[in-house]
Amino acid sequence: MSPRIKLVLIFAGKAIGILIALSLLWSFLIATPYNRTLVAITDKLSGAEIVLGEDFEPDVRQELGLKEAYICIGVSQPWGLELHSYLESSSLHYGMLLVISLIAATPALAWRRRLKFILLALLVMFIIHLITILIFARISLSGANASQNPFVILFVTLGTALFPTLIWAIVCYKYWWPRTTSR
Repeated sequence: MSPRIKLVLIFAGKAIGILIALSLLWSFLIATPYNRTLVAITDKLSGAEIVLGEDFEPDVRQELGLKEAYICIGVSQPWGLELHSYLESSSLHYGMLLVISLIAATPALAWRRRLKFILLALLVMFIIHLITILIFARISLSGANASQNPFVILFVTLGTALFPTLIWAIVCYKYWWPRTTSR
């Protein structure tokens, strides 16, 4: 087996292992406080009322077809909250966990630099999450069904798959991409 293939296999194994461990840690300890932080910030900026699905009573949640992990967009009316749409928060989280896993598993990257890159990536992903929720809320308030809007679906898809990979490639290219040596 060539050294390059061996390196790729080791990297892939580490990245997958880290991703699995992070997913467990995230779902049990971090997801709810992170969602609450996103909701608290975007609720003030959006012009809509943004709440978590878990804030509804179980019978109301069941009646509306909501899950606990949904970030719900609504408007307060005299009769109560009128829901316009929702965004599944786990669709946002995947990208953040992916970028952390990719950076943490990158070979030949010093731990100090690795930590710096992870913090930078987390900040960028947090901002992307805020922008995603704000765009989602604006589209919902315009009367369009944000859950079916192709632009929102594309942005969420890019935010969960492409952006993390691009962030990793940008911060780690020096250590990962082979360079030609000048003679």
